[in-house]
Amino acid sequence: MSPHGPNVASQLEWLFLVGPTLASPFPFSRATFLFTFSTATARVAATLIATAWATARVVAAARVVAVEYLSTAALVAAARAAARDAVAEYISTADNSFISLVAARVATTRVPTSMA
Repeated sequence: MSPHGPNVASQLEWLFLVGPTLASPFPFSRATFLFTFSTATARVAATLIATAWATARVVAAARVVAVEYLSTAALVAAARAAARDAVAEYISTADNSFISLVAARVATTRVPTSMA
């Protein structure tokens, strides 16, 4: 038994097959009604296909954005690592240069003989 009553199928049959041929709110023939119904069905199907296609385009665009984001994040991480390495190298070089400068200065500075 249908949740809408026992004779839903017969009501639908009357609506789509018999109804348009009788004196009804449909001012056209059965063939025109069926053509209109099939055209409406085709429009609904076309709308569903267009919606699915648009959804697929949005998903593809989202994938491209995700890949771009991930590659950008990887580039940023690589740039940070390179900058960190460059700063560490600079500090190391600067420390070595400073130590070398101090050592050279100490080596070339003459200590007064009165202090020796």
